[in-house]
This record gives sequence, structure tokens and C-alpha cells, in this order.
Amino acid sequence: MTQTLLGERYRLDELIGRGGMASVWRATDTVLGRDVAVKRLHAGLLADEEHAERFRREALLVARLSHPNLVHLLDRGEDAQGPYLVMELVEGENLKTRVRREGALEPGEAARICAQVGRALAYAQAQGVVHRDIKAQNVLLTGDGAVRPAELAIARPSASDSQPGITRSSTDTSAICQG
Repeated sequence: MTQTLLGERYRLDELIGRGGMASVWRATDTVLGRDVAVKRLHAGLLADEEHAERFRREALLVARLSHPNLVHLLDRGEDAQGPYLVMELVEGENLKTRVRREGALEPGEAARICAQVGRALAYAQAQGVVHRDIKAQNVLLTGDGAVRPAELAIARPSASDSQPGITRSSTDTSAICQG
């Protein structure tokens, strides 16, 4: 366990994931006494001010979203090690882990998961946000059957939104629901 405290509030407890741009920690909100997830930009990317600024702006974009199938952004901050995002901690596993363990999904289960992902993405797009990294690793499955697309911080304003683009991606977002 680490003793790192961000913003005099969030105690980093355990590294739970690492991606190309950031690491995600299980953390404790010491003010409200709840578990949260904290996403930190990799130190190597902080030297590139464009990455750091994109990370900050994405937080502002995602903060306006509130839907039962989305992982919610709770806070953002910055310290000497750079910017961080505080998100709702979703207990469960990702879709990739489940498929690797159990094999192909039954058609009804696949349809149920795709429907929940679709509702979340449709809501985000209606709010002017396009998720740019839909893949099995970014679809969280909770113990009670809820499906929650994560990594909305890898998003950009839709073409109809007046904000300039803030991420670059060539990811095919239709792959998750193909049979």
C-alpha cells in the first residue's frame, strides 16, 4: 500500500490497471470514506504538454455526462506529478477477461451487453461526446449484471459539437458488437 495522498483527499491504495496513456489506482476518498478509481497520466507523457492538456480537457468533456451505464467522473486535480481524474470505482471484471475465462457469449447475453453499451454510447453522443476506444477491455461487467463502458476520457466532441477535437484515434468502435 502506498501513502500517496492526492489533493489532500484521495489515498492511492493499489494499482489496478495500466494502459498506453495512464495508470488506474484503487483509491480511498478520505473525505467521504468511499472507494474510487484514480487515473494518472504516465510520467513520460507529461513532458508533452499536448498530452497533459488533452487529459485535462477530456475531464471537462466527460464531466457533463450522467447515465446509469457510464462510469462517472467525480473529480479532477493536478499535483507536482501532473493531472489526475477521480472516477467511480466499478467492481467486477471487463468483458475481455470474461470471454477469455468462459469462451464465447451466448447470443442472448451478447445482445444484452451490446444493448447496454449501445444505450450508453447513444446517450454520450446525444450530449456531443463520441467514445473513441470501445473494446472488450473497456466494457466493465458488474456482479449484478450491469454493463458499464469505461474510458470515456478517451473521447472527443462529436462533429456537431463546437469544441475542437481533443484526441486522435483510429479505433473501430463497431467491433464490440460484431458477431
